[in-house]
Amino acid sequence: GPLKLIVIDSIDSYLDAAGSHANRLKLISRLVRMAASSRAAVLVIANSTPSAVGKAKARIYDEFSNVARSVLTVVHDLECHERRFVLPVKTNLPPACAMPRPASIDSL
Repeated sequence: GPLKLIVIDSIDSYLDAAGSHANRLKLISRLVRMAASSRAAVLVIANSTPSAVGKAKARIYDEFSNVARSVLTVVHDLECHERRFVLPVKTNLPPACAMPRPASIDSL
């Protein structure tokens, strides 16, 4: 059947390997064109922690989020270690759909 979802886990190595700002923008542009032509959703995972993301990496994420329709982040709940919150950073969803959603990670 037709392509419905493109998953890139993790985008970090692709963007790092692209090198220059111009090359990263070309890579992002190709991904956007591929998604548009196939009418597929794109799920991009960026593995970041506050201590691991320096200014350069943050700029790279900004370049990618500029073309994204929605950007979500997953953060720890400060009161319950096993719970995470999925929070919108940027979204084109209606306000009722953009509310934080708690998520639990269950032991296997």
